[in-house]
Amino acid sequence: MNDKKLERTLQSIGKACFVNYFAEFSDLSLSDEAVAIILVEREGWDEAPTLHFRVRGARRIIKAGRAQDAHMLIAASPRMRKLESRALSLLRP
Repeated sequence: MNDKKLERTLQSIGKACFVNYFAEFSDLSLSDEAVAIILVEREGWDEAPTLHFRVRGARRIIKAGRAQDAHMLIAASPRMRKLESRALSLLRP
């Protein structure tokens, strides 16, 4: 996954969604459907195809080994200042 695709996928998922549900997206013991249900329950979102796209997109970033890059992009985003510290805390040493 190149940088352009990473940024586009993050925009589609939602940067806040990626940070706030990173643990769930990373937990491969949870199926895509189970993660989607968690999002529906916690956020009140409709279980629509776009919700499943968010889950698959987030997992695609993680499987491509680009999660740290994603967190750095999120932390550097001026619109995401309230998530900056959380995104940075998810970076692995």
